[in-house]
Amino acid sequence: MISPSLIRSSFGHLASAGLETFAVEPLPSDSPLLSLENVTLTPHIADFSIETINHVAEMVTKDIALWYSGKTPANCFNPEVLAV
Repeated sequence: MISPSLIRSSFGHLASAGLETFAVEPLPSDSPLLSLENVTLTPHIADFSIETINHVAEMVTKDIALWYSGKTPANCFNPEVLAV
């Protein structure tokens, strides 16, 4: 996990950083990361491309087909809810 102290210690070695995943989400308003001038923070949108959209659509379509056929979707992280 990248911490504010790691980024600060990289001054002079690291020109900038782009982060989109945090230990606590949403990022708290008092996070030290928000005060770093050489850091760009995004809310899980850094890889929002047509390729990503197509890939996600394909994964969802396959998972829906698996679910309709009585199988556990490949990307289901809480299969216990399917038994309800």
